[in-house]
Amino acid sequence: MKNVKFTIEKRKDSEENGIITNLPIRVDFSFDSYKRFEYYTGLKVDLKYWDDGMARDEDGNLINKKRIHEGRVKRTHPNSVDLNNKLSGLKTEIVRLYETANILKTPLTLEYFRNGVKKFQNRLDSTERNNIFEYYDMYIESMDGIHAKNSVKKYKSTLIHLKKFCKNKTNISFYDTGYNFLERLHNYLTKKAGKNENGLGFNTVIKYMKSFKAFLKWADLNGFNKNLDFYKYKIESELIPKIVSLKMEEIMKIYNYYLEDEYLIRVRDIFCFACFTGQRYGEIVELKKYHIKDGIWNNKSFKTKHNKEVNIPLNKFALELLRKYENHGSDNCFPTISNQNMNDYLKILGEKMEMFDTVVQYYYKGAERIEEKKMMFELMTTKIGRKSMASNLAELNVDSKTAISITGHKTEKVFNQRYAEKRITSSIAAMKLMEDKLAESEQ
Repeated sequence: MKNVKFTIEKRKDSEENGIITNLPIRVDFSFDSYKRFEYYTGLKVDLKYWDDGMARDEDGNLINKKRIHEGRVKRTHPNSVDLNNKLSGLKTEIVRLYETANILKTPLTLEYFRNGVKKFQNRLDSTERNNIFEYYDMYIESMDGIHAKNSVKKYKSTLIHLKKFCKNKTNISFYDTGYNFLERLHNYLTKKAGKNENGLGFNTVIKYMKSFKAFLKWADLNGFNKNLDFYKYKIESELIPKIVSLKMEEIMKIYNYYLEDEYLIRVRDIFCFACFTGQRYGEIVELKKYHIKDGIWNNKSFKTKHNKEVNIPLNKFALELLRKYENHGSDNCFPTISNQNMNDYLKILGEKMEMFDTVVQYYYKGAERIEEKKMMFELMTTKIGRKSMASNLAELNVDSKTAISITGHKTEKVFNQRYAEKRITSSIAAMKLMEDKLAESEQ
């Protein structure tokens, strides 16, 4: 049995003598039934700002002796978040000292706790001299050559939002980044971040929160962050958006569509190659002739630090496109076009092909569900190539293990979560086929 509580040091006559300001906050740790450790936290607070955690009625009278919480600084204090984060960090450290001693069979003496808390407070003082942004820069530097460029870009974007949230203050320490800090950051991203300062989409907020929490974890593992309160903060799962993709007949229509503009022909061909192989545009741009042997593309993806390797058997349509550009004057299999230009040109191509079907998509800002209608050509991007391959594999009822060996998705679970509805479509088709066969047998 262990219990941590915080109290303020005040004498019985303190209020009578007017001693109600700058009162020391003490920590009281009781453990193993009868043992106790008391220590001055190094923090002080005025009596009016202290909440002792006891249940009281409207007049301030005690209801019972049962504690609601361990004691904390009231929110009305101008620096309550910082002070409470420090108290929370101290509580976590004392419990850690206790549990570590039990594992290592170290005697639980007052000296052991006193020395442990002193070391903790020294680390706190040392850490507070540096703001978290200096460590965040170190964090981004540590990703060099390990994470993909887009992943690093996401972490840099997180830092930009973080600085705006902190109003460009440079004195933010790890002991400011407790549970309450994360809640306020989430609220800022949801309601105030973005170009128009009206908040970001649900999944975007989740991605930034995951990025920041990953930074805090890195700082903990490297000994920079001793405020472990962030581990208590649970981040919601991203909502799985509706997959926008092309059916096989739509892909072949694009593949065979007559075009006169050379730039659109190149864009069309590279896009179709993505549809035929299920690989990311960044990997297709880097595809070299020596990556292909006996009709198989050996692709070692550098999108993540895991460097997943996939071997893609190339169908005749993909091979035809490779032959078409084998003498275009570069070691790369295709001409180089930036991803942004590809996306712009794909929309031009889609409009030219009259891809005017309406696609309804839903997204969230906080709890608000927003409906957005767009024409298919407006949604044409390089990502649709890979999504189309994955969707068509699912509709063909190719088993998940085989499918991800082609598309390179991390796990079968990830693949099934995103493309399950495509299998439902196949199930309906399968049942219709069964129905037709039964009807034939009945005749």
